[in-house]
Amino acid sequence: MRRRNVDNRKLLKVIVNLDFGRVSFKLQLPAPKMSVLSRISNIYSKSGSRQYPDELDMIETNLYLSGEAEARNVETLKKYKITHILTINDFPLSATVKSALEYLQIKYIRLPDLSSSDLLSYFDETYEFIREGVAKGAVLVHCQMGVSRSASVVIAYIMKKYNLTYREALDKVKMKRCVFPNPGFVSQLQSYRDMGYTTIRRYDPRLARYMMR
Repeated sequence: MRRRNVDNRKLLKVIVNLDFGRVSFKLQLPAPKMSVLSRISNIYSKSGSRQYPDELDMIETNLYLSGEAEARNVETLKKYKITHILTINDFPLSATVKSALEYLQIKYIRLPDLSSSDLLSYFDETYEFIREGVAKGAVLVHCQMGVSRSASVVIAYIMKKYNLTYREALDKVKMKRCVFPNPGFVSQLQSYRDMGYTTIRRYDPRLARYMMR
């Protein structure tokens, strides 16, 4: 008898239930592949709440992480008593936010979400901004979706504050929010620890390849 080549991934899974002599069949099709953003959305949906959160995610006391939509919601900022905003995005936060909340201290870093983007050289100044902001009030760090750029900045802060590895800091942040730093940022975060959590020595060869300016 000729054997057929079978691709197990394409097999229909047949479940046979015997019930008083009757046979019933249930067909289960393979689940479709999902994009990264779809997986993130699915995680939030299964958690019983939102796709991308309408509220801010508190990583630790007085430190919050979110996307751009939440950062420009004045009522949300008031609710969480945000005093400092760190924006890492392709464009600055809307001026209407500053107009509505004049006490806000806003720091803007223009940076695309690309693996080749030099985020590493900003880690010292973002650490200081977050540290001072947390001491004086509450800090919100955001990018477009709150998943890669801003998450990487928060991870760098956690690494330096607690002397953690990238993986340890990532796990700590993931306990509060679903994040996915791009591969380039992961490499830069790992280099940040190798460099002693400082980028002052800008001639360091581990930093040089990320210098875009």
